[in-house]
Amino acid sequence: MFWVQTLLVVLVTIGLPLVLFYFFRLKQLSSSPTYLWAIRLEKLEKELRRGLQQTESQIEAANNEQASNITKARAQALKKHLADLELDLLKQGQGIGPSVLDGLRQAGYYDVGAVADAFSLQNVPGVGPEREKTLKATASKITANATKEFNLGKGPEAAREREREAKTTRDFEQAMRDPLRTIAVYRSALEELGPRLALAHQNGSSLHFSFRQPALLSPDTLDAPLPTIDEFWGRPVNPVPMPASKAPKPLPEVASSKEAVEEPSSDEFLKPRKTQPLPPKSAPAPSSGRSTPDDPFDPFGADVPDAPKPSNPPKPSTPPPPTSRPTQPQTPTEQTISWFETMVDLGLSAAKSDGRIVEAERKTLLTALHERFATEKAVTNHVEIDACLAGRDSTELDNLRDRLMVLRGDQRRWGYRLCCKIMGPAAERNTRENEFLALLRRMLNLKAPSPDSIDLADPESVLEFDLEREISADAVRRQKNLLFDKYDPEKSSCPSEAEKCKIRRKQIEKATKDILTSLGAPIDAPPTTEDPFAAPGSRYNPDLDDILG
Repeated sequence: MFWVQTLLVVLVTIGLPLVLFYFFRLKQLSSSPTYLWAIRLEKLEKELRRGLQQTESQIEAANNEQASNITKARAQALKKHLADLELDLLKQGQGIGPSVLDGLRQAGYYDVGAVADAFSLQNVPGVGPEREKTLKATASKITANATKEFNLGKGPEAAREREREAKTTRDFEQAMRDPLRTIAVYRSALEELGPRLALAHQNGSSLHFSFRQPALLSPDTLDAPLPTIDEFWGRPVNPVPMPASKAPKPLPEVASSKEAVEEPSSDEFLKPRKTQPLPPKSAPAPSSGRSTPDDPFDPFGADVPDAPKPSNPPKPSTPPPPTSRPTQPQTPTEQTISWFETMVDLGLSAAKSDGRIVEAERKTLLTALHERFATEKAVTNHVEIDACLAGRDSTELDNLRDRLMVLRGDQRRWGYRLCCKIMGPAAERNTRENEFLALLRRMLNLKAPSPDSIDLADPESVLEFDLEREISADAVRRQKNLLFDKYDPEKSSCPSEAEKCKIRRKQIEKATKDILTSLGAPIDAPPTTEDPFAAPGSRYNPDLDDILG
């Protein structure tokens, strides 16, 4: 009794504050338009998912029942097939004659299958232990061969069962058309509501036991009418494919002797033809008047005995193999959207590299995406950047390989810098994060900047920019000044080295113009007014600025 009282006290102590807090939050949130909008969306999502789950369960149950019925019917057909095996077939066994067969008939065994399934045959007159072994071994061998023939589709029982199974399968697929269309409707509805559902999950029932407040959504989002389930039903969709059947494979169809004879056809490719085996490479070609075709599968080069053969028949030309339909190239808008989606998945993969994703990493990723893609109309018209991480799971880096390899060089470096920014400074990274970055560098084919690995088509490579360094107009001008000082022809020791420095300077100047033009910044830095209160002799030091920020 003491334990019951203690348990009641604990439940009241813990449960009552939770209940009071829940109703307090419910009353507080009920005045928020965003919360009410999210609750309506969550209710619609529950109805769609409930209907989808019920329909999928219905199809799975029907599929299992169909498989069970086919299995039972086939077992019955096999049993009838074995019942047609007469006892006279047992004469194949040694020492089994007419008297033994008559005794089996008198004992109630009228077919070979019954003998093979019998528990004991020693109650039959004239059958002892040795003869029983012979009878059972012979009957088992005969039934095994008959079962094998049945499974190969041979025999009248197999033919009837094959026709019955085909009709049953057709009727079953016809009956499943409406449920399959229902699944397609529900899936299409959930996919269409995906972006709005992601916002609803953040601002709906998840706020009950938290201190967070609903987000401030635009009136256009809140006032947009929500579609009803009836509206989704009225839209045309393609039914989803039928799930794989759990029934045994259909019995193969055996061609009869009449069907095996090929009838003449007006199509030259369908006419029966004879082909001679190709002679070995070392053996000379046969000296007959017939020419061996270059392609043994070419019907026009076949050797037809009665056809007239010209002295020099033209070499047949084989039709070219069918080519696959070329994939349509992506438009610039689609490429930008694909790049954005890839960067979102790459950022989540980088954040999950150490085993978990913290809120600070999510904020860093969202901030970087905003800075880069907020001005891209293709992205902002496609998805809300604030909601791009809602309900999105992290992806393994290896699964992003194909999507990363199609990116341009500047897009790859931006993605690498995004991962570095999410993981923080190099001194604070753990072993898993360093391994992730090393694997990403190999996957993106990114190398540390050096004069020996310069790609003239890549301005950042020409300027020897560090992989983790942010690209800005000031950083580009600063890097140009450093490289001009590094490749000063006057510091060269020989004329050939001085000439190389001049060429290198031209490359650096061109790369600087290209990057600044892409950033929309002027080539020369804007003039700055000198501080009259600055210490005498103070000057701009780019190396210290890189260190001190």
